[in-house]
Amino acid sequence: MNYSKQITDDANKINIVENSVRGEVSTKGTFETRRKRIYGTTNGYQIVELLGSEVSSRQAGKSGIIIFGNKFAKQKAETLINRYWKSSQNLKYIGEIFGNILEEISQKTPSIGRHFDVLIKSPNFDENEAQNI
Repeated sequence: MNYSKQITDDANKINIVENSVRGEVSTKGTFETRRKRIYGTTNGYQIVELLGSEVSSRQAGKSGIIIFGNKFAKQKAETLINRYWKSSQNLKYIGEIFGNILEEISQKTPSIGRHFDVLIKSPNFDENEAQNI
């Protein structure tokens, strides 16, 4: 007997909410939906896991690279980040690195689609505040 599996997902998984970037992945079951969200700002991040509308866990940190996905995608991303990452790079170059990494991984696993967005949210800089420093 032949079985085929088709993975389709055209949901918007990343957007800007006020001064942060929010990413979300979800798994829909028969009776419940599990969601994992990450909120990132220039000051840190927070990961929130939801079961339905209830918060099931919460983690926070000051900085880091957080990767959601299956084990293969996470391992491949970690290898590529270690290969290309330099801490002195500017945000534009970092965005290009992440785009290239996602593109390479999307060719090797269906868990990352071939169409994706990389959003970079720079902090709002108030010129009047800067003059008071």
